Amino acid sequence: MAAAGLARGQQPSDSQPIQTAAASAAAAAHESPPSMTIAGPARPKVALVLSGGGARGFAHLGVLKVLQEQRVPIDMVIGTSMGSIVGGAWSAGHRLDDLRVLVQETDWDAVFSATAPRRERDYRRRTEDLSYLSRFSFGVGREGLILPRGTFQAHELDSILRRVALPVQNRTNLDELSVPFRAVATDLVTGEMVVLRDSSLFAAMRASMSIPGAFAPIEIRDQLLIDGGLVRNLPVDVARKLGADVIIAVNVGTPLTPRNKLNSALDVAQQMVNILTEKNVVQSLSELGPNDILISPDLAAYSFSDFAAFSQIEAAGEAAARVVLPRLATLGIDSERFAGWEAARTGRPSVPDPIRIDDVRILGTSFTNPQVLLRELDIRPGGSYTIEEVTEGMRRLSASGDFDRVDFRLAGPEGARQLLVTPSETLVGPNTLRFGGRLESDFRNNNRFEILALHTLRWVNSYGAELRTLLRVGSSRELGTEFYQPLSVGREWFVTANAGVRGDDFERRLGSTGFTAAIGSRTYDIGGTIGYRLGLDGEVRLGYGLRRLQTFPRAVESLIPSTDDQFQVLGARLGWDTLDDPNFPRSGNLVLIDWSRASDLRAGSSLRRDAGQLVWENAQSIGRNSLASSVRLGYGRGGSSPLPLGGFLILSGSPPETFTGDRTVLARMVFAHRLKAVSGVRVGMSLEAGDAFDRGETPRISALKRAFSLLAGTDTPFGPVYVGWGRTLGVRSSLYLFLGRP
Repeated sequence: MAAAGLARGQQPSDSQPIQTAAASAAAAAHESPPSMTIAGPARPKVALVLSGGGARGFAHLGVLKVLQEQRVPIDMVIGTSMGSIVGGAWSAGHRLDDLRVLVQETDWDAVFSATAPRRERDYRRRTEDLSYLSRFSFGVGREGLILPRGTFQAHELDSILRRVALPVQNRTNLDELSVPFRAVATDLVTGEMVVLRDSSLFAAMRASMSIPGAFAPIEIRDQLLIDGGLVRNLPVDVARKLGADVIIAVNVGTPLTPRNKLNSALDVAQQMVNILTEKNVVQSLSELGPNDILISPDLAAYSFSDFAAFSQIEAAGEAAARVVLPRLATLGIDSERFAGWEAARTGRPSVPDPIRIDDVRILGTSFTNPQVLLRELDIRPGGSYTIEEVTEGMRRLSASGDFDRVDFRLAGPEGARQLLVTPSETLVGPNTLRFGGRLESDFRNNNRFEILALHTLRWVNSYGAELRTLLRVGSSRELGTEFYQPLSVGREWFVTANAGVRGDDFERRLGSTGFTAAIGSRTYDIGGTIGYRLGLDGEVRLGYGLRRLQTFPRAVESLIPSTDDQFQVLGARLGWDTLDDPNFPRSGNLVLIDWSRASDLRAGSSLRRDAGQLVWENAQSIGRNSLASSVRLGYGRGGSSPLPLGGFLILSGSPPETFTGDRTVLARMVFAHRLKAVSGVRVGMSLEAGDAFDRGETPRISALKRAFSLLAGTDTPFGPVYVGWGRTLGVRSSLYLFLGRP
């Protein structure tokens, strides 16, 4: 039964509604959680209090190492934020070595990502990554745009916490863990402290770790909860009210930033949080008594986001604990008794693996269809599934973008075991808007920009139909819409209907004269496709449509005539995409095969325009180094000019679309090294070869244009940004500023 001390007028609750918090806390204040029985002389009740601090919380593992060496049994653990994760995992019976492996295997960049891992999103969502769109989605409602509650999706964080909580995932009272545990959170509505006991371990850790603005709040029993560090980053008073005789408090909080380092809006926002945190830490430190032990690791060199410095931060925690070694030693017990205590702590009940699941239920959905979700989950009643397979199913649902998180639990005895899945549909809803842009400049006369907006209305019907509309303005202009209709709850087969108009400006070579003409075009399309999903990674489509193509000279004195042609178009496309990242890939492949034939609709006309392209990309990596290789082939006939060459990483150094023809070929390799000193920045170089050929010309490898570039780039929420210098041998060189995917 949890309780918390009252400080500065705050009234804690035990994850109950606020109106009952006072009575609940008062009743629990005089009761202690149960402890494991240790034979032998009476000993003081020891509480371990672990503060929040982001990556600085890795120091807690170093402290735990010393506590185990000194054979100090812990009777209760109270944690905030990162302290709740380390403390919760340890209280659930995980060994320190297992926790180290978990930390080192975690992709912390993915934890703090605006989207779910790409491998878990379906192909339709992956194609949006290639369209110069930002990673942020806004909801659209009657009152305007709906902003997400968190900058980052919690998909990867939830996955980590589920792994931690899995052995005790059916327990809803934290007193029932191997070591009684409490997590501290903040009620977002009232600003009060909430001490979580009657909750699953997953939910308690998730609430305590919901960093304001970073991760969306979590709702537990009608309370909207965020990071507990705002009200009690070092919850000494909670331990005292729970009956602790001796408190071992580990403070890893981030101190206030000096004035000369407050240089951005992000710095100021972080300082606001630090002010609240440090203020309540000062109060908590004043509540420590003469018998209590304070451990404050020297973490001046590390910030809350230095997740790559795990080993150094853990070592700092160990060093700080050794400073107070004589006092810790007084709390130790003999080897035999401690071995029994440790065996009881880590002897958590095993979870059968695989598990036979007799029934699967989706609970609490509003705009999504449970039948579709069951198919996407791919866990069928009567089958046996490993824990990893169940978790992967939850990850697939979470990665769809329809949910802030997906909870699950197993209920019922063997022979009647139910998998109960409770998705929390996203506050943004099914009506979303994304913005994006593309910018290319060689600091001469070739400056191009595009601004994009993509509106998506999802779940138009129970099969999950979508209406997607794209607006593009700038160097190219486009307005297009597509209605996407799955044909069953399995959503393997689908049909689409589409319509759009596009305007482009380009240069056309005038035969062998060496001159070019400035041409403008407008293309109107209407049509449809039928397609089949190739799992999450790809799709194939066949399509038919009508097209009107108008071309006109952009110079009044031009001798190029205007044209106005109408076509019927047949097309086929195969797409396959397993790249782990669209902008700076480290693994995977991308394949695109596209073919179309446009036949003139005029009676007696034999005019036909064929176009096709083959794109292949492959990425490999070792450590911080990656190599992305690609080949692009284009084919056109009857006036089509696919894949024009020129520009950054498309024969770098040459102006955009310098080389056009009926056939084009481009091969390139881009080597990138991720800097350790500057987070997220890559430096590297490219080698490129390619050219364009007209009909009748014989392509020769020896005649290909050769180019190279030196570059630096970083990924941003708005897309990749590059600066570079490139040269096409025998043509020219250029400096580049580029926003978007080349």
